[in-house]
Amino acid sequence: MKATEFLLGSLCGSHDFAMALLRDLSDSPLARSGPDVGPHAHWIAGHLVLAEAAVLDQYLEGHPHRFSGLINSFGIGTSPKDPQDDWPEYELLLDDLERLRGETVSKLTAMEDSALTLPCHDHDWPGPKFETIGACLSGLAVHTMYHAGQVACIRQRLGRTPLFL
Repeated sequence: MKATEFLLGSLCGSHDFAMALLRDLSDSPLARSGPDVGPHAHWIAGHLVLAEAAVLDQYLEGHPHRFSGLINSFGIGTSPKDPQDDWPEYELLLDDLERLRGETVSKLTAMEDSALTLPCHDHDWPGPKFETIGACLSGLAVHTMYHAGQVACIRQRLGRTPLFL
Protein backbone atom coordinates (compact mmCIF):
# COMPACT_ATOMS: atom_id res chain seq x y z
CA MET A 1 0.00 0.00 0.00
CA LYS A 2 1.22 3.46 -0.86
CA ALA A 3 1.36 6.14 1.82
CA THR A 4 -1.07 8.31 -0.15
CA GLU A 5 -3.57 5.42 -0.14
CA PHE A 6 -3.23 5.04 3.62
CA LEU A 7 -3.79 8.77 4.17
CA LEU A 8 -6.74 8.73 1.79
CA GLY A 9 -8.36 5.94 3.81
CA SER A 10 -7.70 7.80 7.05
CA LEU A 11 -9.09 11.08 5.75
CA CYS A 12 -12.17 9.50 4.19
CA GLY A 13 -12.88 7.27 7.18
CA SER A 14 -12.54 10.02 9.76
CA HIS A 15 -14.63 12.38 7.66
CA ASP A 16 -17.42 9.89 6.98
CA PHE A 17 -17.66 9.03 10.69
CA ALA A 18 -17.62 12.66 11.81
CA MET A 19 -20.19 13.71 9.21
CA ALA A 20 -22.60 10.92 10.12
CA LEU A 21 -22.43 11.98 13.77
CA LEU A 22 -22.72 15.69 12.99
CA ARG A 23 -25.62 15.24 10.58
CA ASP A 24 -27.42 13.14 13.18
CA LEU A 25 -27.31 16.17 15.51
CA SER A 26 -28.95 18.51 13.00
CA ASP A 27 -31.96 18.61 15.32
CA SER A 28 -29.80 19.37 18.39
CA PRO A 29 -26.67 21.25 17.27
CA LEU A 30 -26.35 23.06 20.62
CA ALA A 31 -26.39 19.96 22.83
CA ARG A 32 -23.26 19.33 24.87
CA SER A 33 -21.74 16.25 26.48
CA GLY A 34 -22.65 17.61 29.93
CA PRO A 35 -24.34 20.64 31.45
CA ASP A 36 -22.35 23.56 30.05
CA VAL A 37 -19.43 21.19 29.43
CA GLY A 38 -17.51 20.76 26.23
CA PRO A 39 -18.21 22.10 22.79
CA HIS A 40 -21.52 21.69 21.04
CA ALA A 41 -21.84 20.30 17.52
CA HIS A 42 -22.34 23.74 15.96
CA TRP A 43 -18.97 24.92 17.28
CA ILE A 44 -17.29 21.64 16.31
CA ALA A 45 -18.60 21.92 12.74
CA GLY A 46 -17.26 25.48 12.42
CA HIS A 47 -13.96 24.49 13.98
CA LEU A 48 -13.53 21.58 11.55
CA VAL A 49 -14.30 23.88 8.61
CA LEU A 50 -11.57 26.27 9.79
CA ALA A 51 -9.03 23.48 10.22
CA GLU A 52 -9.75 21.91 6.83
CA ALA A 53 -9.53 25.27 5.07
CA ALA A 54 -6.28 26.07 6.89
CA VAL A 55 -4.74 22.85 5.60
CA LEU A 56 -5.93 23.44 2.05
CA ASP A 57 -5.34 27.15 1.78
CA GLN A 58 -2.36 27.83 3.99
CA TYR A 59 -0.41 24.63 4.61
CA LEU A 60 -0.74 23.12 1.11
CA GLU A 61 -1.11 26.20 -1.10
CA GLY A 62 0.36 29.12 0.83
CA HIS A 63 -2.77 31.22 0.21
CA PRO A 64 -4.84 33.28 2.64
CA HIS A 65 -7.42 31.39 4.71
CA ARG A 66 -10.78 31.57 2.90
CA PHE A 67 -12.76 31.49 6.17
CA SER A 68 -10.60 33.92 8.16
CA GLY A 69 -13.73 35.81 9.21
CA LEU A 70 -14.74 32.85 11.34
CA ILE A 71 -11.51 32.50 13.31
CA ASN A 72 -12.77 34.53 16.29
CA SER A 73 -15.81 32.25 16.57
CA PHE A 74 -14.34 28.81 15.86
CA GLY A 75 -10.56 29.12 16.04
CA ILE A 76 -8.11 27.59 18.43
CA GLY A 77 -8.60 28.98 21.92
CA THR A 78 -12.17 30.15 21.38
CA SER A 79 -14.84 28.93 23.73
CA PRO A 80 -17.86 27.16 22.31
CA LYS A 81 -20.45 29.67 23.38
CA ASP A 82 -23.98 29.85 22.03
CA PRO A 83 -24.06 30.76 18.34
CA GLN A 84 -23.80 34.41 17.55
CA ASP A 85 -25.87 36.18 14.89
CA ASP A 86 -22.90 36.16 12.55
CA TRP A 87 -22.37 32.39 12.73
CA PRO A 88 -23.22 30.47 9.58
CA GLU A 89 -26.15 28.09 9.89
CA TYR A 90 -25.23 24.62 11.09
CA GLU A 91 -26.25 22.91 7.84
CA LEU A 92 -24.19 25.39 5.80
CA LEU A 93 -21.12 24.54 7.88
CA LEU A 94 -21.70 20.84 7.24
CA ASP A 95 -22.01 21.52 3.51
CA ASP A 96 -18.75 23.53 3.61
CA LEU A 97 -17.05 20.70 5.45
CA GLU A 98 -18.17 18.18 2.80
CA ARG A 99 -16.92 20.43 0.00
CA LEU A 100 -13.60 21.13 1.70
CA ARG A 101 -12.86 17.46 2.42
CA GLY A 102 -13.66 16.76 -1.24
CA GLU A 103 -10.98 19.28 -2.20
CA THR A 104 -8.51 17.69 0.22
CA VAL A 105 -9.19 14.23 -1.18
CA SER A 106 -8.78 15.52 -4.76
CA LYS A 107 -5.41 17.06 -3.92
CA LEU A 108 -4.22 13.92 -2.17
CA THR A 109 -5.43 11.65 -4.97
CA ALA A 110 -3.31 13.63 -7.43
CA MET A 111 -0.15 13.33 -5.26
CA GLU A 112 2.64 10.83 -5.47
CA ASP A 113 4.08 9.49 -2.22
CA SER A 114 7.17 11.66 -2.72
CA ALA A 115 5.03 14.81 -2.39
CA LEU A 116 4.22 13.86 1.21
CA THR A 117 7.79 14.66 2.26
CA LEU A 118 7.63 18.20 0.86
CA PRO A 119 7.50 21.01 3.42
CA CYS A 120 4.28 22.84 4.17
CA HIS A 121 4.03 26.46 3.12
CA ASP A 122 4.70 29.19 5.64
CA HIS A 123 1.43 30.32 7.20
CA ASP A 124 -0.03 32.40 9.97
CA TRP A 125 -2.49 29.78 11.20
CA PRO A 126 -2.11 29.41 14.97
CA GLY A 127 -2.31 25.62 14.73
CA PRO A 128 0.43 23.01 14.69
CA LYS A 129 3.55 23.71 12.68
CA PHE A 130 3.63 20.52 10.61
CA GLU A 131 6.88 20.19 8.74
CA THR A 132 5.68 18.04 5.84
CA ILE A 133 2.54 17.69 3.77
CA GLY A 134 2.22 14.07 4.90
CA ALA A 135 2.36 15.01 8.58
CA CYS A 136 -0.19 17.76 7.99
CA LEU A 137 -2.67 15.45 6.25
CA SER A 138 -2.19 12.76 8.89
CA GLY A 139 -2.81 15.36 11.59
CA LEU A 140 -5.99 16.45 9.83
CA ALA A 141 -7.39 12.91 9.94
CA VAL A 142 -6.56 12.60 13.65
CA HIS A 143 -8.04 16.04 14.39
CA THR A 144 -11.29 15.05 12.70
CA MET A 145 -11.54 11.83 14.73
CA TYR A 146 -10.77 13.68 17.97
CA HIS A 147 -13.75 15.96 17.45
CA ALA A 148 -15.91 13.07 16.18
CA GLY A 149 -15.35 11.52 19.61
CA GLN A 150 -16.73 14.66 21.24
CA VAL A 151 -19.81 14.47 19.02
CA ALA A 152 -20.24 10.79 19.93
CA CYS A 153 -20.26 11.79 23.62
CA ILE A 154 -22.94 14.40 22.91
CA ARG A 155 -25.06 11.81 21.15
CA GLN A 156 -24.61 9.40 24.06
CA ARG A 157 -25.80 12.05 26.53
CA LEU A 158 -28.89 12.53 24.37
CA GLY A 159 -29.59 8.80 24.61
CA ARG A 160 -28.96 8.07 20.96
CA THR A 161 -27.74 4.67 19.88
CA PRO A 162 -24.24 4.35 18.45
CA LEU A 163 -23.86 4.77 14.69
CA PHE A 164 -22.16 1.99 12.79
CA LEU A 165 -20.93 2.81 9.32
